[in-house]
Parts: sequence; C-alpha cells; structure tokens
Amino acid sequence: MKKLLLSFVAFATGLTSIAQVSFYVNPPSMNSGNYSVMYEDATGLDWSMPDPADPANAVDDTLVIVQGVDSLGCDPLTNGTDINGQIAVVWRGDCQFGTKALNAQNAGAIAVVIVNNDGEPVGMAGGDDGLSVTIPVFMISTSTGELLYNEIMGGATVTAFIGNKFGYFANDIGINQKDVLRARQYATPIGLAQDNTEFEVNVGAWVYNYGVNTQANVTLNAKVTANASVLYDETSSAVATIPSGDSVWIALPTFSEATYSLGLYEMVYSVSSDSIDDFIDDNGLNADFLFTDNEYSYSRMDASNLEPSSNQFFQPSDFTSTFGDCIHFTDANASRKTATGLTFAATSATGTTLDGQVLSVEAYEWQDAVTDINDAGFGISLLNGVAIGEYTYATDDQGLAVSVLFDEQLALEDNAHYIFCVISSSQDVFLGYDNGLDYDENISGEDATGNVHGTGHVTSLVNNDGSYSGLGFGSDLSAALVVNMLTTAELGVDDNEVELEKAYPNPAVNTLTIPLNGVDGAGTLNIVDLSGKLISTQQVNLSASKLLVDVSTIANGMYVFNLKLENGKSSTFNVVVGK
Repeated sequence: MKKLLLSFVAFATGLTSIAQVSFYVNPPSMNSGNYSVMYEDATGLDWSMPDPADPANAVDDTLVIVQGVDSLGCDPLTNGTDINGQIAVVWRGDCQFGTKALNAQNAGAIAVVIVNNDGEPVGMAGGDDGLSVTIPVFMISTSTGELLYNEIMGGATVTAFIGNKFGYFANDIGINQKDVLRARQYATPIGLAQDNTEFEVNVGAWVYNYGVNTQANVTLNAKVTANASVLYDETSSAVATIPSGDSVWIALPTFSEATYSLGLYEMVYSVSSDSIDDFIDDNGLNADFLFTDNEYSYSRMDASNLEPSSNQFFQPSDFTSTFGDCIHFTDANASRKTATGLTFAATSATGTTLDGQVLSVEAYEWQDAVTDINDAGFGISLLNGVAIGEYTYATDDQGLAVSVLFDEQLALEDNAHYIFCVISSSQDVFLGYDNGLDYDENISGEDATGNVHGTGHVTSLVNNDGSYSGLGFGSDLSAALVVNMLTTAELGVDDNEVELEKAYPNPAVNTLTIPLNGVDGAGTLNIVDLSGKLISTQQVNLSASKLLVDVSTIANGMYVFNLKLENGKSSTFNVVVGK
C-alpha cells in the first residue's frame, strides 16, 4: 500500500524519517525547487512497481509530456521516441491510473508523473493494468503541473529528481514535518490559553544528514513571530559532526508567553552547517499555530475565514455502514467553553453529487481510563454520546466548508476527554483532511537516548463502522475538522434554563416563530454567530403564545439565539437562516 491511498485505511506511515520521497525540479529550470508528491508501491497488491522510498529506485531525467489523442495517456502514445528513457508526464482523467502508466511504460518511459486535474496530489489505485506496471508512478498537483507544462511547451528542457534523495547529494542536511515538535493543536481558542501556565510549545527536531559527506558544526534554529514581532529566536549549540546517513536530536528551550493575542504565530525551524547545502528545500519548515476566538482544530485553517484546510479527501476502504473523521479535545479549563457544532468539508466520487447526502455531527465523552496512545492500556471503547446534529446537502458543494450546529449545545467539562466526529453512511462521500503538517513527534517522539518527549496525545481519529483508530490515517493526515465553541459565561447558561418548543421554520427565511409555552415577561434576545460575534440584540416583552423574530436582514448562516428574561429564566437554541 502506498503511504496515503484514497479510500484505503493507512493507520500508520510506512516510511522511516530518512526515507522521504522528493519531487525536485533541477536547476536551471525557472521552476527549480521541491514540490509535493504522492507515490505508489507494490504493497497495495494492485501495482508491481518498485518502492520509490528505496534510494536505488530514484530517477533523475528529463520530463516529457505524452502525446497521443491528447495528453491523458489513455491510448498508445505517438511520441514514443521522445518518451523512451525519460520521465513521462500525463494528465489525470478519462481512464485508470494503471492504464496511463502502462502506456507510458510501453513507450519506454523510466517513470510516470501524473498531474492531478483538480488540486493537490491524491492516491492512485492500479486498476486493471496496475500489476503490469513495473516503473515508478507519482502524482503532482494541478498547479505544479501547469508550471512545468508551460515551461516545457515554451521550449525548455526540464529535468527532475524523483525519489529518496539519501546519498544523492554531496552535502545535504535536512529536517521534515514528521520529526519536529509543534503546538499540541494548530488552532486554540484564546480563552483556553490565557498565560504560559495554560499554553506552551516544546521545541526541538531530528536533523538528518542525507548527503554523502559528513556534516560539521550543525545547528538548529527556531523563531516565533506574531504581529510582526519576534517573540522567540533560539539557536542550538553546534553539533560537531553528523556522519552520512546519521541523525541527531536537538532540543531548544520551550516557547511560552505571559499572554497571547489572536492571530497566527509563525514558527520557523531552520538548520545549517559549515557546508554549502546542495538541497536547501528541506533546510527549513514551518510549524505555525493559531489563536482564535472560538475555533479548535488540528488541521491548518485559513486565518481570514477560519475554515479548515481540506486538501485531501478520504474514506476507509472496508467500511460497510458508517465512517467518520474525528478529533480529540481535552483541556484543563474546558468549562470556559461550550461546543456549538462542527465545520468540515466533503467531496463525492466521480460522477456523483453531494446534493441530498446526509451527514451527522456527533460528540462523545471518551471515558476510557487510558487515553495516552503510547500506553499499553490504551483503548477507545467507553464512549458516551453527548451531542448530535444533522446536515443535508442542498447543493453540490464539493470541497466547500460547511458548519453544522449540534441540536443542543454541549457545555464542556474541565479535563474531560471528548471525541468530535462528522459521520457518513455513503460509499460516495469522502471527508476532508490536511496533509500539510505532522504530529508524529508530538505523539510518540523520543530523543537519541530513548527519553520520550511524545505525550501520547491523540489528535485525529477514524471511525470505521463504530471502531476507532487512535492514529487515524496516520499522524501526517489531520482531519480537517473544526470544533466551534462559544464562551460559556457569555451564554448565560444556568439552572433557570427553560426548554421551549422548537422554533420554526428552521431554516428561517424572513420570520422566525418561537413558541413560548406559557413563558412571559420582559427580557433580551441576543443572536450570536458561530464565531461568537453578537449579530443582533433586542428587548422583548413576552405576553402572547409565540414570539415573532424578523431575520430578513440577517445573512445566511447558523446562529445561536439566547433569550434572557428579567426573572432569571433563559433559553438557548440554534437557528439556521437560509434564503
């Protein structure tokens, strides 16, 4: 099985840290640099290709665009002379991946690069012809493919190195996402990080010598910047030597602040040595984190709209009834927050639509005694359902973020463990993930002497027919799932909560009717959006059997209505406005 295979369960990454696969466009190309890549190997039983993670199987040659009826490679190629001995570039679409690869192989290609036709690279099933393919097959993103296509069609000769670069360059030290420490989660509600006793980031990384030559005086630096101010800038003592093929763990002081502010904290790792590095693309990486008003997520988020980064979409290959993307939440001060719902994205299989698909959002209190995934007693079996909501797609919103409210808000408890999930029962639905960061070192990392600095904290999980994997699809795939919260104190939740009949219509268009069930008196109606922003406040005097609320000027979306009466009674409920 490949490292990440769409719809196939991959509960742990199968590559060692030093066995990373690179797609590197060589100088003097105008697009020289390292690009994201997905790959296949023979372990999935539908390909016969060599393992690209083995350095012996790396390729370094000219990229040639296939020609036939078109550039999709579904028919025998007409430019076999150009393809022979080179790396074939073919576009996704119209036929199986294995068919494209076999046609390129039959024309003499030494490897195949498939350009995705819609976004980031994804996994590739071999199909009918995969077992006949004995050359490496890779996929790159649409944007990368367009860059290379324009350069090649402009007359340039473009070469690329694809494979495990260990031993390829003379001087080559590097770090990677899998082997650096980062914040426990990407997005943290600032109300849960009021000072350095509530939030800190351990800092450190494994530094690798991928090159042929021994590297001397190797140092690691980490810098944290927020709001254009450098908050942290630490460089390690120099490591005297790192032999070829070896690695060293370098720890730096913990990052923490007396107070934090809303917004992005850019955390940049960089590594250097006495030598001029021949492959600088892995000399640095980002391990950023974000403070929000009310959003919690392990996946990256767009700071402008607080939507999760969904660049991959998956489902377990063997589920029969239901599956779900899930994330774990616990905090010593969780009672400061109330969970209102989840934000996620989904796609559907080729030739199908999301229109009419029904998904649920669910929350469970995780009551197993051991929640440390590194502990032998770890388990996910004692789950108590505490919140649920449902969403039916009215349009084919492929890959777009959707926010869904729980039917009833969930007041969180300090130090309790929760699992939040979006659940589907459709074989056609794939749920969003982010492959741009990796929590492996946080979860199970240890230094060179065996001292464990991984906390065992579970991040993303996969629900497969009711059974849970604590590693999900791997530490390098974070469920693109956001838990939306509000500050508990702002909700006015108390023992005088009144349960009203459901407001209608919901979704509301112009007027919302709230049945009062005999409740009367003067009070205030507050309408709040999912970010916690107050949208509307109005004084009310309840004396009839129902309250009519004008929502015609409120934008489409999901809102929390909080009715507070002067006699101390209150009621909180969720409403969707949709015109």
